[in-house]
Amino acid sequence: MVGRADFRDDGEVMRVLGVALLCVSLAACAPSEERARESRAALTDLWKDDPTEPYPFSGEVPPRDVTPIDGTYVRNVPLADVGRPVPCRRCPPYKIYAGEATLRLERGRFYVEEEGSQFGSEGHFVVDAAAITLFNDPICPAERVTYGYSLRDGVLEIAFRHDPCAFQNLRGKYLTSYPWRLR
Repeated sequence: MVGRADFRDDGEVMRVLGVALLCVSLAACAPSEERARESRAALTDLWKDDPTEPYPFSGEVPPRDVTPIDGTYVRNVPLADVGRPVPCRRCPPYKIYAGEATLRLERGRFYVEEEGSQFGSEGHFVVDAAAITLFNDPICPAERVTYGYSLRDGVLEIAFRHDPCAFQNLRGKYLTSYPWRLR
């Protein structure tokens, strides 16, 4: 016959069972690593099926969620500010030309088009409070840069300290020198 001394205290047994039940519940509720990996892979592979999806150089792709700054913005640069363009075979990217430029921000994707040249670019972005972080830009595929911004009455103003993208901060100057107006 087994005596009472061979069993644990009932309170201790209940605590052990409670901890075990909690672990099983958490494991069942948490997304599996495999499902999380599949979700990241699906986002990363969007460019294969959608020709408008920027290439994920960094391996990171933001979800297609609406952001507070989504919209198509334009800016017009006067000829007097930049002068007439000169023909060049290898013009630097993000050079400011006279005329209209377009910046489209759409659900974590950005697209730049320059009327005065053949230039255009694209990439991904995330917004956090009053900051926008750009990445996966083919001009600067390894760079991840955060800018400050303000959006008031349809005017987007972008501010930065330093953008290590090539050509001596040209991308930073391109994005911050003139305000962008919501189209």
